Amino acid sequence: MRHVLLETVASFALAATAAAQSFNIDLHGPTPALVPSPAYGAAAQQPGAWNGFPCTTACDNLVVPLFDLAGGATPVTALVFHLGTVRLCPDPSISGDDEALLENGALLDDFDPAYLAIEHLQPGTYDVYGYAGDACAAPIGPLVMYTYVDEPGHTTHQAREFAGSGWSGGFQEGANFARIRCRVEAGDTLRLHLQAEGRMAQGFQLVLLRGDVHPVCFGTNVFQAFCPCGQEAFGRGCPSSVAPDGAALDGTGHARVAADTLQLTATHMPDAPVLVFQGTQFAGIHTEAAPFGDGFLCASGSIVRIATKTASMGSATYPEANDPPISQRGGVPATGGFRLFQVWYRNAAPFCTSATFNLTNAVAVDWR
Repeated sequence: MRHVLLETVASFALAATAAAQSFNIDLHGPTPALVPSPAYGAAAQQPGAWNGFPCTTACDNLVVPLFDLAGGATPVTALVFHLGTVRLCPDPSISGDDEALLENGALLDDFDPAYLAIEHLQPGTYDVYGYAGDACAAPIGPLVMYTYVDEPGHTTHQAREFAGSGWSGGFQEGANFARIRCRVEAGDTLRLHLQAEGRMAQGFQLVLLRGDVHPVCFGTNVFQAFCPCGQEAFGRGCPSSVAPDGAALDGTGHARVAADTLQLTATHMPDAPVLVFQGTQFAGIHTEAAPFGDGFLCASGSIVRIATKTASMGSATYPEANDPPISQRGGVPATGGFRLFQVWYRNAAPFCTSATFNLTNAVAVDWR
């Protein structure tokens, strides 16, 4: 499906205001014609101004101030490391804004990963889209996009591998782009890495997700930690005996301590006992998660058992009628705070390991 949004000036202005800390980045030479127009949303469906990098040959140790979707100045900067020779790879099958993003970029090296260090981002949860394609010839090996979030005392990592193939008439995740969700706190540096030989980096999109509740910590290959039984689809936990794409946890309602309407629902599970629990931080020291059973343990720190339920038709919800609110069960203070929620579920059927349980992805909640 071709994700090219043609917006009116008025609607574009409203979208830009609503996502002032989101960014579109095109890795290109200094020619303005090689930068997509503000009407272009690409795979993220995020129209707005595109930051073009002023590189004529290679990009290395270059600091670029980023402007937001409305074209306004921000305190956010991108420090570029090890982006190789700028290339233009004509493709007669694409034109317009698709061409501006995908036909040009910077060569990548398998042994010297290129990355952007993004500093001064607004705290929150981001979807990061990375674009990479063949550099005018047959590629040599797969391409991997990593995110590293440098926090005080430790670093969390996530990675996605994708084919990096040329344009096929539309954006396809795992082919010409990869997507990772990550969380950024105040003072963190987000590093975006692309690593491959025979390909070129074409661009990134950073989408700041709005609201209080966001699914995170998916079973996609977390850096140096892989699901025991393979990878899931974006937005779920690790595969189980009943769901090859993994079980999913999501939240609805508002995370307001004084008026708590938050409801968590887990799906794609066996009809078996489940445990909803809360943590105050991510489980891993060097990753968001730690292997646990057939899945990943994401929520750690100060653990609180919210409730036990029994899944019915693969689904379980908390709270239901007459259940205490989540903030009350979790002891969230009146001042609010960050919490992670996850669901443990029994999965005793023979699968790929001897473990008898698995977990959903996690949900990050900013209580207010």
